[in-house]
Amino acid sequence: GWEEGKPVGRNNNGMVAAVEFVPRSGRLGLGADPAPNKKENNKKYIKPGESREAPATMVLAKGPEGQSRNVKTLDEKLLKLEEPGAREGKRMCVVEGRHRGLTGRVLKVVKQEGRSDRAQLELDSSGETVTIRTSELADLGTRDADKAMGKKDDREGGKKRERG
Repeated sequence: GWEEGKPVGRNNNGMVAAVEFVPRSGRLGLGADPAPNKKENNKKYIKPGESREAPATMVLAKGPEGQSRNVKTLDEKLLKLEEPGAREGKRMCVVEGRHRGLTGRVLKVVKQEGRSDRAQLELDSSGETVTIRTSELADLGTRDADKAMGKKDDREGGKKRERG
């Protein structure tokens, strides 16, 4: 018979820790990251407990190699999916311009009428504060950021590998 703390199975070599499956969003492929939820509640009247804001997309923390995961232990918590784009306090990478390949922390985002949005960025390498268009910034870990920092793209959609 089974004893607490022992694995299940004929040879007692199965998993001991209980795990929970975290389903992927509809039609989302294996290893893909879900897009942020942008649907808002546009009903004329909302019921008590409802909100006009879109519900947050909850995901598991990335694996040790930055991969998406679908199985969690019972004590792990789901995290809110971080919205893409520049905002105060967020670490980002410069993908265009003379500071290309450098990373830094966004100090503030400046919106001016008739001009593109700008972000004041404190560079990690020198501590210098520079003003950069938000269109020239990318979230860390994205393809654009990896390309700007000169990292090799090992993802499926990247460069084709030669078979040897």
